Amino acid sequence: MPTAHSVIDLSKGIFPPLRKSVYHLLYLRPVYAQHTLAEEQALHRLASGKKSVLEIGVAEGGSAAAIRETMDPGGTLYLVDPYPPGRFGVNFTKWVAQRHLRYSDGPKINWLTDFSYNVAKTWHGPIDFLFIDGDHAFEGGDARLA
Repeated sequence: MPTAHSVIDLSKGIFPPLRKSVYHLLYLRPVYAQHTLAEEQALHRLASGKKSVLEIGVAEGGSAAAIRETMDPGGTLYLVDPYPPGRFGVNFTKWVAQRHLRYSDGPKINWLTDFSYNVAKTWHGPIDFLFIDGDHAFEGGDARLA
């Protein structure tokens, strides 16, 4: 399963052109973790043993991999991200996340490719742990919580 050693901590900086997801797809860099090691340890603690976890804002899947490591293996990790198509009609960041998470055992993954406010309209299941790491603008968070 992916660990902190298979991701890049963005707080340390990286050569700017390599930030593009396509470089991961070409095996020129690992997945970006948009969290620190201390934050990853907190995710492990908060997700430990949980059966139903929902993450809003997946990006390349660094946080999702950390959450999945300590979840109940029989649980489900719901991943919400709109992943809009890019210049070539695909979203390379989504491809990176799917590849990063597909090679690991553990809880089932349910990909919800949509905005969280749309997912919330039809959500009916229990959530043991909700990790909101999507739109970081106040207005975006306000729309998700409304």
